[in-house]
Parts: sequence; C-alpha cells; structure tokens
Amino acid sequence: MKKILAVLLFSLSPSLFAFQWPIAGGFLTASFGENSRESFLKGIHISGPGSIVSPFLSGELIYYGNVEDQQAPVLGNVKVLHHENGFRSIYGHLEPFSGEQKVYLEERDQLGLIGDSGRTDEKNLFFMVYDTKMNQYVNPQIILPPSGDSTPPRIESVTLKSLESLVFLNDRNSLRSGRVQVYARIVDSDGSVSRTIETVPYSITMFYLGNEINQIKFDTLKEENGKLVLRGGHPVTFKDLYNDESLFLGEIYLNRGIGYLEISASDISGNNSVRTFQLNID
Repeated sequence: MKKILAVLLFSLSPSLFAFQWPIAGGFLTASFGENSRESFLKGIHISGPGSIVSPFLSGELIYYGNVEDQQAPVLGNVKVLHHENGFRSIYGHLEPFSGEQKVYLEERDQLGLIGDSGRTDEKNLFFMVYDTKMNQYVNPQIILPPSGDSTPPRIESVTLKSLESLVFLNDRNSLRSGRVQVYARIVDSDGSVSRTIETVPYSITMFYLGNEINQIKFDTLKEENGKLVLRGGHPVTFKDLYNDESLFLGEIYLNRGIGYLEISASDISGNNSVRTFQLNID
C-alpha cells in the first residue's frame, strides 16, 4: 500500500526510485500527524548517527534562511527545495549557513548539517514534503525507503466512554447497553533497544460485530475551512482525533448480548497488532 500511494503521488516519475533518507542511517523521533503542541505535526523529525543532511530527491533550492532572517523562526535555519511534479521538501533546525548556496542539488550533495536551531529541544532534522498541486502535506514515510522496522505498534489501552461511565477494557467485559465512544492509546516504535521513542502508528481500524466502523490513516494533511484535516482514511481534524494521550476512534451502540470489538493498528512497514475484546452486554 505504501508503494502504491507513492506511485500515485509522483505519477510514475523516472526519479521515483531515487528517494533517500535525508540523514544516512536516520531514524524517526516524531511522526507525521502526531500531537505537536496541540496541532498535527506536518512532517517528521529525524535523528541519526551522522550530521550531514542531503536532499531526499534532487531539486532546486528556492528558499533558505537563518533564524535571524525569519519573522517566525519556528523551523530555525531552513532550506526549501522544489522537485518534479510540484513537490517541495523542507529541511528545518539546521546548523547556520552562510555565503553563496548551490542552486541545484543532487541526492549526493550536502544540503546542510543537523542542528538545534528554532523551536526544538535537541539536535534533529525537521523534514516536510508539500504537494503544491494538491495543496497538502504528505507523510514523508510513504515515499522514503523502508527503515527495516519489524516491531508492530502497541495497543496499550482501549476505553469506552458514555454519559454515565468510563470503562477500561480487558479481554472480557460486562457492560450496559447504549451508545459509547471508543478511545485508544496506541504507540509505535522501531524496536531499538538503544532508544525509547514512541510515535503514532500509520493506520488504525476499528471493527465491531465484524463490521468496519472507522479507519484512520496518517497519509496527508490538507487545510479545509481554516482547519487541518488528516486524510487517508476517514477525514478527521486534530480536535476530533486527539483526547489527551488517547485517540478517538468513533462511536458504537451496544445491544444486549455478546459483541466483539476489534482494534487493528499498523505501522508504515506493515507490522500489525490486533486486540479483540469480548463485550457481555446487559
């Protein structure tokens, strides 16, 4: 699915297979669409063993600026490249740069050095991909090479909330009939034993009584009516998705009898976790 979407996004461009991580050996420290200061994160944060930042794809340098040159220097020292098919890539939190900058950069070129400029607590690269034709932010992990992650997301907790009660589910549960909202805490990691970094998964699907109720996919972000909307599955705004550390997955109606609620979570590499809850409903 990841590669199918990448092909659609880049319209079978000859350079499709040249994508690379901007930092050699880089790993994710924050994922696309996660909660970032009460808003969707529009790109990803990358760290790595090296300090050199290179273009993820060859392109033309159309903007660069140091912190002191910008009115709102959230991204710190930043560079922006324009690519074929109307895509742009943004590289933030770089080390300061000066002098004449190379206008056209290949993947092998050095674009900058990883830094801690702008609004960040540590050295990392903020990397963002924007589709100027569709006017939307694209999850960079869809088009970057696989990271080699083999660890599935963790579905840590699922909660049912009604007007009268809040129930934390276990494998078997006794509940009263009625309409409930479903919340889940789901985290992903790359399985490394040398670092503990939790991000959001790529895709979450909820089933009840064998029927798909909702699917959330962290594919793209698009501004609609003044609000950023997460797209890929069921469109959702930040306010409607995030509830503290949990994600709102939707509503179900509990009829008397036995029902089964299933939550499935996948990462960008296709690793999948599933939890099924038996609901005994009076």
